Amino acid sequence: MRLTKSHVVSGVLAVALLGATATAWYFAAQARTPAQRAEETAEPDDSVITVKVDQEQLIDTLEFEAVLDRTGDFEVPAPTAPEGIETALASKIPVEVGDEVKAGTVLLEVSGRPMIALEGDVPAYRDLQEGDTGPDVEQLQLALQQIYGTPKTGTFDSRTASDLKKLYDHAGYDHATTSEEVATEEDDTAEGDTGDENAEGGEENT
Repeated sequence: MRLTKSHVVSGVLAVALLGATATAWYFAAQARTPAQRAEETAEPDDSVITVKVDQEQLIDTLEFEAVLDRTGDFEVPAPTAPEGIETALASKIPVEVGDEVKAGTVLLEVSGRPMIALEGDVPAYRDLQEGDTGPDVEQLQLALQQIYGTPKTGTFDSRTASDLKKLYDHAGYDHATTSEEVATEEDDTAEGDTGDENAEGGEENT
């Protein structure tokens, strides 16, 4: 096919028309009214955004070499001999070097009675019984609180006595009794025996 001058002119005009149409379409697509621009730049509506979370333990490890030396010895004074025993003797040593010592651990057995580890600064300088008050009672309650949840009231009450008995039972020993408690128990026993004798005597007289 032979191209004539008219064909060339028609082709150029067609290309120019297509270019003008494309340019007009582009600018028309880019054109925005103020309302459209405001809508496009407005904040989006609230929505739920979910992301994947991996649960892991964050650990910062520091490796080093060291030599641990004991700084000194801690002396544990032995208690006085229990009632009825002249000399206090270490009858048993339940712990060994390197053992972990925590509240309730029996450190030493002296003449058959245990020395039980409890946290505190006030020395156990007296025998306690129900109704006693003082800083040593509060210290005992705080120490028992770590094991049995004993409330701190400042008074040696029935709950404290019960938890203290649990401490001795767990250690494998009878709970401690004072001479007054022993005397009270003996009086109760004597009264019971007297009552039984009177009852028997009454039956005989009848």
